[in-house]
Amino acid sequence: MKLGKRGLLFFMALMVSGPAFGQSAAESASGKVFPAGEQMVIAAALWEEDGKPMITRGDEAVAAAPADAVHVTVTVYGGSGVRAVSIPGGSKFMPPPNTKDTVVYLATGRLTANLGGTVTELMPGDVLQKSGSAANVYEFHEDSVIIEHYVPSPTK
Repeated sequence: MKLGKRGLLFFMALMVSGPAFGQSAAESASGKVFPAGEQMVIAAALWEEDGKPMITRGDEAVAAAPADAVHVTVTVYGGSGVRAVSIPGGSKFMPPPNTKDTVVYLATGRLTANLGGTVTELMPGDVLQKSGSAANVYEFHEDSVIIEHYVPSPTK
């Protein structure tokens, strides 16, 4: 799916809203800036164990991860809920499940996403929304950067 200008503006507004997603305009009008020098950079490793996605974070834990683990770098922007993840090309893994849906914006690279049996090729600028509990598989065909943000699940 391609993200036009309106979609990109919506996505950027969603990212900036962070944990204030459900607040009124008056409550979030002052905004907040997360300066580039104040983000937290975390090493992480992802792999599968007995068919289940596994993740570990921190230099020592990543060094002790299995040899076939995918090593990524996660940049966390303050308490905004926004993360940039740098992933090496040739990587394939199941993102760990969580209780929240996640919007994933492909900033650079190329990604094939298997979302519950539906396989989609993503190019820079494309966005996917992953169900928190779903077992999905991401395959990165070249060095890539994704921007992630938790979002409320759509109401049914």
